[in-house]
Amino acid sequence: MSIYPGVVEAFVSVDGVNVPVYDSGHDAQARRPLVLVHGSGGTAEKHFGLLFPMLAARRRVIAFDYGEEGREDPLTLDHLVNKLAGVTEYSSPGGQVDVVGYSLGAVIATAYAARNRDRVASLVAIAGWIATDPQQRLRNELYRTLQESGSEALGSFQVLMAFGTAYLAGKPWAEVQAMADASRPGPDRARQMLLNSSIDLTGEAEKVEAPTLVVGCTDDQIAPIRQSRLLFGAIHDARFAEVKAGHAVMSERPAEIFQLIDSFTQAPDETAPGTRLPHLII
Repeated sequence: MSIYPGVVEAFVSVDGVNVPVYDSGHDAQARRPLVLVHGSGGTAEKHFGLLFPMLAARRRVIAFDYGEEGREDPLTLDHLVNKLAGVTEYSSPGGQVDVVGYSLGAVIATAYAARNRDRVASLVAIAGWIATDPQQRLRNELYRTLQESGSEALGSFQVLMAFGTAYLAGKPWAEVQAMADASRPGPDRARQMLLNSSIDLTGEAEKVEAPTLVVGCTDDQIAPIRQSRLLFGAIHDARFAEVKAGHAVMSERPAEIFQLIDSFTQAPDETAPGTRLPHLII
């Protein structure tokens, strides 16, 4: 694992699965651990490789992989929430953590915060959603069709959906082609995409009590910003920030995401619930 020099690697057993955990180590300032939850088809390194070292320079950071490779049984949200619970207990036995979730990770983190209100000091939900709508389901079904047919267009489709239009327009064509060629689905992505098609947190989001920052991406075609606005409206102690990016915001705007996470988790109650944060200039 190379997301951070000196990272401690461990395993946490949850529901019969060994969950790989990556721990930046001791926090000299004794701040709460910060737990990162990655998204669909990714890993801790893929989605947080740029963000992890920036955050770990300030505090103890823990990331983990789902550890689902090779399984064929249906993937459930409960199972993934249990994994986050296991990692949280590893990170801070009996104590609180700050939780940051991206994409499907934001869904997992929100569900965990709703079910474990005494364990979450603050929640950051980036490019998440509250309930899968027909537009999202249509994209998921098209993805599944391309994957099952072995279509060479799958990589191009993933890049087209994941990255913002302005971001792609500014890239040389050869680089865009290389991104598409390198975009290969992980072994368990099909299970995650099937789960994505049936997400519904409408009965849970309102139970979240932790101070929350919801981050929506203006050019997101996978979890459109309307979904982030719905999540913002459902959580009573939430603030809202917009980032000018596509769904792949961790690659497009990592410094802006770092600043939002770092400033919010240092003082979650500094801004009032309902606040819409101004755009950052980075």
